[in-house]
Amino acid sequence: MSRPNPLRTETGYSQASTLTPSVIESQYIKMLLAQEHISLTYNLLAAGATWLMLGGFIVLPGSFGSLGKIVDQKVSDEALKAALKLAIDHVPVLYVGTACSLLALIVLFCLWLRWRMNYVWLRTNIFVPGFLNSSLGVLASLVNIFLVNGGQFNRRSRIVLYVVSGICGGYLVLLVIYVVIIDRAAKKHEAQHGKHGAGKRGEGRLKEPAPDHEALKTDQI
Repeated sequence: MSRPNPLRTETGYSQASTLTPSVIESQYIKMLLAQEHISLTYNLLAAGATWLMLGGFIVLPGSFGSLGKIVDQKVSDEALKAALKLAIDHVPVLYVGTACSLLALIVLFCLWLRWRMNYVWLRTNIFVPGFLNSSLGVLASLVNIFLVNGGQFNRRSRIVLYVVSGICGGYLVLLVIYVVIIDRAAKKHEAQHGKHGAGKRGEGRLKEPAPDHEALKTDQI
């Protein structure tokens, strides 16, 4: 009869074996744990920068393109209409939007430079929201062009559409690259320490022990 193992768990291997330094020193686990030690300030900076970029390239230029048309439809006084159109033509809204977007890109680049080794944090806080916001920007630009301006492409609408589409494409490429890198790190960790799942309510659970844990289970029987 085999001796009982006090460290034996339902997963088939000892609790002590799950706490070995090799688990903690896994690249994937270290990136996950490091996220908890990154200040909330950096998360807020990343979120603010992505929204600033969206506002700079989409909200301001998108509303700018329709102001002249709104003035023609709503203002009947010719003198007032001429004055409003003159003010609209001299308001550098496009330049303000460009400045906001450039500032946002600089902040995001600094955040990438600061936390460039934590691929999980970069994916979650920069690339995913950046891709979603820039995709929304492309959609908003197309809606503004075809529904508000009647499908007419002018110089400013082309600039906005090309720039936002380029940013969206860049985010997509970077997101795919980092997803592949993270997936490789996760598979390497799973091969050494088993496959884990989210569980029913996010509590986490071991779905499939690693081969060495199966061997340990057999030896302990």
